[in-house]
Amino acid sequence: MAQKVRIGAALLFGVALWNQSAAAQDCSCDHKIEPSTTSFDGVDNGVMPGDRVCVMAGQREFLRFQRMQGTESARIEIINCGGLVEIHNDTRAYALVFED
Repeated sequence: MAQKVRIGAALLFGVALWNQSAAAQDCSCDHKIEPSTTSFDGVDNGVMPGDRVCVMAGQREFLRFQRMQGTESARIEIINCGGLVEIHNDTRAYALVFED
């Protein structure tokens, strides 16, 4: 009986740690793009050379980046944060776009 309790407690603790690490992931983002956002303008959002832009985990139909201006020595880094970013649709000729 005591062994079953220890195993159950260990599993519960492991699941709690796994959930906490996924929810509390710190990606050191300068800017975050939530799953509900479909268009992100670098100029309007104050993105500067050397900034880190985080695309937050989740599903979206498309994502358009506009006016993202880095430099050769200070590039803009775009990463996923908090898990998988899935972009999919059946109605558009694009899913991920970068425009000047």
